[in-house]
Amino acid sequence: MVRTVLWWVLIGMVILLAGAWLWVGGASRIVSFVKTITNPLDIIWGTSTSTYKVALPWQLPIPQGPDIEGLANEGEAYENMSAEERLDEMQRQYDSIQKDVTKLGRSPYADKVSLSRAAATEAAASNEYLVIDASGNVSLAGWSLMSMLTGAIAPIPLAATVYEHGTLNNVRTVSLEPGESVIVITGFSPAGVSFRENRCTGYLAQNLSFEPSLANACPSPAESMSLTDQNLLRYGGDCVDYVQTLPQCTYPTTIPVSLAPACRIYIANTFSYNGCVQTHRYDSNFMLDTWRLYLGSPVELWGNTHDVIRLLDENGQTVDSITY
Repeated sequence: MVRTVLWWVLIGMVILLAGAWLWVGGASRIVSFVKTITNPLDIIWGTSTSTYKVALPWQLPIPQGPDIEGLANEGEAYENMSAEERLDEMQRQYDSIQKDVTKLGRSPYADKVSLSRAAATEAAASNEYLVIDASGNVSLAGWSLMSMLTGAIAPIPLAATVYEHGTLNNVRTVSLEPGESVIVITGFSPAGVSFRENRCTGYLAQNLSFEPSLANACPSPAESMSLTDQNLLRYGGDCVDYVQTLPQCTYPTTIPVSLAPACRIYIANTFSYNGCVQTHRYDSNFMLDTWRLYLGSPVELWGNTHDVIRLLDENGQTVDSITY
């Protein structure tokens, strides 16, 4: 009896789901999609020259990295040009920028933001980067970088204001204040996300490799454990002396067993990235002026010898450009 009831409940749920699917136009969507397929066998055998995007209703959109379609072919074509042809191509791209500025108008952020070449000519995506400097308040929402020679377009990514190690970070649009700068690295983030540097991020360099190097601006160990009566009573004189010897931005991999248990626990919980953030994140000087944004490209985006790179605002207007 119970089994029969369960079967009828299951059948009812299937009917309700099917009805809901038809109600929201599921069938018509399939019909519309099928009409766009010229030869179904091409999809089965993987010989189709078109891209068919099929997504289930509950699927989230996949984050997109830089648009590098045609990058290899156009880059190779440029490398095969003669020196004279390259100069002509760069002049053509420069003239194109000037026409766009005239047509679209000058970006209102042009006087507040500048773009510099930095390490654009590096031969690896992880080492290739540009630098954006701000002299006024500006939001980078909807901004992008574009190579006029290869056609590569890279949206400016979101970033974590305070990076949290070992957890899923909340990211937001980057907004700059006067004096702040952005290092835009072509490759993937060693930390898994773009972020703003702070006084504790130097600890990350102990186990992760960053290019360019992170600022070594961590609070000194002596700042975290000063010579006070309270610290001497709680942790012991040997603990205070040991902490004074610790290098800046370095987590001690081995802690002497001769130190008091309370001292060893304090050191393990304090002199690491997360421990540093927990202790100092509300200090007035905690945040640094540099953001690290990663475009997540597996290949280089900017030319190794010559390129024309534009920084575009949310309306496609040129904020700044570099030619080399």
